[in-house]
Amino acid sequence: MDYWMYSFHEQNGEHEYIHRHIYSSKNLRDMNYWQQDDADHRILSAFFLNNITEESSDGSAYWTDDGMRLVEIYSVDEVKPSQFDTLKLAGVYVENENAKYEE
Repeated sequence: MDYWMYSFHEQNGEHEYIHRHIYSSKNLRDMNYWQQDDADHRILSAFFLNNITEESSDGSAYWTDDGMRLVEIYSVDEVKPSQFDTLKLAGVYVENENAKYEE
């Protein structure tokens, strides 16, 4: 199974944030998102718990449904299960962290 660390950029007024979250290839398929060019709004909706649609696009970023935040995928990096403990120490959320990971 492959694992991917997504970095999400959020701009809320003058404040900007970077959030990092690790998904497995199975998690992404279950969301009906698997690095499809036209489906960024799906993973953004799942992460930010908003109803983000294709129509809310502003270039590569999307407006949340309240119109207050601009969010986008900043980067995507492949990671290995052996890196999870280190990444968790750095504040990265690992999806289903209590499950057994198989390589």
